[in-house]
Amino acid sequence: MLRKERELDDARRKLATIRQQQYKFLPSELREDGQEQ
Repeated sequence: MLRKERELDDARRKLATIRQQQYKFLPSELREDGQEQ
């Protein structure tokens, strides 16, 4: 794996965990809107 690819992978994982943490604090209505994108 190239260094850039690894950095992208790490960034995606961090974003995913941050999103999951934020969704825990959001009301279910906002959660549904976010999943549609």
